[in-house]
Amino acid sequence: MKIGDVFKDEKRDIVVIDKKFSKKNSAGRNEYVYKYKCNICGFDCGEHYKKGEYREELWVSGATILKNRCSCCANHSIVTDINSAWKLAPWLIKLGVDENFAKRYSVCGGGEKVKVICPHCKTKKYSKISNIYDRKTIGCTCGDGRSYLSKYIISVLKQINAQYKTEVVYDWNKYINPKNNKLTQAYIDFIIYKDDRKIPLEADGGFHRKDNNMSGMTAEMHKYIDKQRDGNCLKYLGEETIRISDEGNIKENVLNSKLSLVFDLSKIDWLKCEEFALKNIVKEVCDKYKEGDDVLKICKDFDISDTTVRNYIRKGNEIGWVEYLPITGSKKISVWEKDKLIGVFKSINDFSTRSVEIVGFYIENKNIARRLNKENKLYGRSYKDKYYFKEES
Repeated sequence: MKIGDVFKDEKRDIVVIDKKFSKKNSAGRNEYVYKYKCNICGFDCGEHYKKGEYREELWVSGATILKNRCSCCANHSIVTDINSAWKLAPWLIKLGVDENFAKRYSVCGGGEKVKVICPHCKTKKYSKISNIYDRKTIGCTCGDGRSYLSKYIISVLKQINAQYKTEVVYDWNKYINPKNNKLTQAYIDFIIYKDDRKIPLEADGGFHRKDNNMSGMTAEMHKYIDKQRDGNCLKYLGEETIRISDEGNIKENVLNSKLSLVFDLSKIDWLKCEEFALKNIVKEVCDKYKEGDDVLKICKDFDISDTTVRNYIRKGNEIGWVEYLPITGSKKISVWEKDKLIGVFKSINDFSTRSVEIVGFYIENKNIARRLNKENKLYGRSYKDKYYFKEES
């Protein structure tokens, strides 16, 4: 084997660039080792990492060149600027993965656990980088429960001004669960409303492709269930289900999906999608609540239900992100406009839900609770509208 020799097939395209004497074999013949350059990834047997340890260069035997593909392409050698987790999945750093670790390992992480610090609540934990990469989350207790893929799709739908609802349930959308052979209610991840059409869209996470040892559901079972649900949508909505997977490049998966046949996706800011997908909605909801936004406004801004907003705020209260005041909704309250009694109501919630019809705008129950029995704590949207509240026996 000599310098300049090229070895090319369906998996490799490498050229020998250096050669040096290694040793004499048992037959007394000279043995050599070689450096090569990969024309696919660009690795030239220079600086790299092996199992996280720094290596200045790589020399391989002639047999290795003849039999194997490029070490970098095969992820046996990790080059920071080519195949490291830092290069291929920089969003891992935003989730709390140590940057130095990400520069030395692939997205598979070598099977080792890395210390992760939640960027939101600063909780420390250890996890395999491969698990974080697959799930697109570190699984912190402060999380909002929505998958990276789901939030990525939400950002796409918002940017194309699509009208949609999430986790939609129809009575007709049931399937036979292969695990227990029972009729089971299903929900649809997204329903998109366009031109009198109701278009189902499913976000296919990793559980659609893998066996789940905890639930006992196999990948084949998931495929079977998906097929039944898709059949229901085709029958009752008259629409084929759009499916978008988180396997590989999500941007390309979106562009290659049937969503591109319904909407113009050319003006989407893909970086914006990634940034939104990495956000913790619990933290953002708590920040808005702390700034004074009421629950109804937060529901509208984030496209989530009243119950979800309150659950997020309760979680934020436990973490210390926001103060959540429990509502003493079982006691009567009187509502006053300065010195004038407006009325007596059976509970805080009773007045809050009717506040628009009574005073002309919505007063959230948290604001009522904060001002209860405090005459100097007036609630007002302007100088003309001043209200305070008293708890009645």
